[in-house]
Amino acid sequence: MKPLLCTLALALLAGCTCAEPVEESAAPTGTLVNGWSPVSGRGDVQVDRADGSRVELRFHDGFEGYTGGLVLGSQNGPAFRYWPPGVDPESKPLAIWCAQDESLRDRGRDLEYSWGWSENLGTGPGGVPLRFLRGAVIGEGDDGVTLVSEHAAEPLHVVRRARIRPDATVLMDVRFTNTAPHPFAFDLWTGDDPWVGEYGTAEGDRGWAGDAVFENERSLEPGSVGCLGVVDRSVSLGEATYAVANAFCLSPATPQPDQVHFANRFAHGYDDVHPSQPLEGSTMTAFNLGWVDRELGPGETLHLGYALGLADASGPSHQAPLPPPIEPAEWEALAAVPWEPLAEELTRDPLRFAWERVEMEVLPGLDEVEIRGLYRLQNRSDEPNVRRIFFPFAVDEEHPYPGQIRVSTGEVKRLRDGVVFGIEVPASGELEFEVTYRQRTTAPNATYIVTSARAWNDPLDQSILVVMGPEGWAPKETSFPMVEQTDESGRTIWVADMYRFFPDRELFASW
Repeated sequence: MKPLLCTLALALLAGCTCAEPVEESAAPTGTLVNGWSPVSGRGDVQVDRADGSRVELRFHDGFEGYTGGLVLGSQNGPAFRYWPPGVDPESKPLAIWCAQDESLRDRGRDLEYSWGWSENLGTGPGGVPLRFLRGAVIGEGDDGVTLVSEHAAEPLHVVRRARIRPDATVLMDVRFTNTAPHPFAFDLWTGDDPWVGEYGTAEGDRGWAGDAVFENERSLEPGSVGCLGVVDRSVSLGEATYAVANAFCLSPATPQPDQVHFANRFAHGYDDVHPSQPLEGSTMTAFNLGWVDRELGPGETLHLGYALGLADASGPSHQAPLPPPIEPAEWEALAAVPWEPLAEELTRDPLRFAWERVEMEVLPGLDEVEIRGLYRLQNRSDEPNVRRIFFPFAVDEEHPYPGQIRVSTGEVKRLRDGVVFGIEVPASGELEFEVTYRQRTTAPNATYIVTSARAWNDPLDQSILVVMGPEGWAPKETSFPMVEQTDESGRTIWVADMYRFFPDRELFASW
């Protein structure tokens, strides 16, 4: 089940661009208060709807590892929060969306690209971050707000346009462009385990698509997707019971996904879906849309349009909720919002993870290891670069969360399976920093996560991995071929010295 993080690095940002508001066809009247920042890509939009209800939309709120941008996500709460008519907005809201769990997989190198957090293909933080470059407020008023965010991670350039209507429906226009001189083969998955109604539980949640409501896991027929979502008609808030639902609707011009699944987890194939299995409240109720085994040629763009919003669940329980009506002209207006992307050289990540030396020492007693890592980053920009770094640990029942964690750059924030800390690399310069920690082990082995280096999307110039232990100790097995050497003190160590290193497995040692 998703932890209390509703979808690794933060970049310095350029300024914003302003243009005339986009005209929109008639929609329910309401009041919008925009707190989203085009500088950080974070913040909220508050919508007081015409029926007296309130919605709060949170974009990459709370969690420091979020990239920023127009992606729903919030820490310790739903990203789409709803207070029905007459309910005090200071009280606990109902959950409509938890977050957008969206991941794109590079099929050639088996890399995950994400917005800093995704449990769709990944397990939370990690992956190649689609860096937030800049944002803008294009149009703002009681008739709606139009926002834009721009992102990059080689070879991808991404622009997201969002139109938030007075009924709190969010129309998204998303464009993934391949900037490489060669084809880019990928899978794109987007979905949510929304915990509709009561945040933190899927109790009462049912899937719906078209005019059908279903209680069991289900895959939809390819080419049949219009609107779908999750509904709960038995939500308690105080002494009242509510029927609430969300809606995810594709624009008419969007290519149909190859797979669409409802399951008790994020399903990525028909073998992951069991039609005899009920959608259970003790886990998640996730829907997932996949554009699978697609390819973009050099300069080609995948253009998607979709809407996220409230659906009308006031009808009988056997009837599907009614999605918000969207006129074709609204999609056309959003797609036409002016935006001049940054030059290609400016979208390249100025930071490189260039070099590392990691020592794994098995301590006397053989029930604890100490990890000592020295890392070097290079800044190719003539401006200082500030980032938040996620550093993962290999944690399981036999290897508990480490202690004595120290990072030479300063304060660390603990997460479920790692830490987050800040770094600043000087203009056109380098930064070396150290991370050390100790980890107990009840099994005769230890693992250090080295594949997190793939998040930089570029091989390291050099990686030196060292394993050592008490006098007379020798490893039984290591995951990388190692050469026995003697260090300056005469101690025996085992070393793997690798160049142009792009790891495909973790550093593992047993004894």
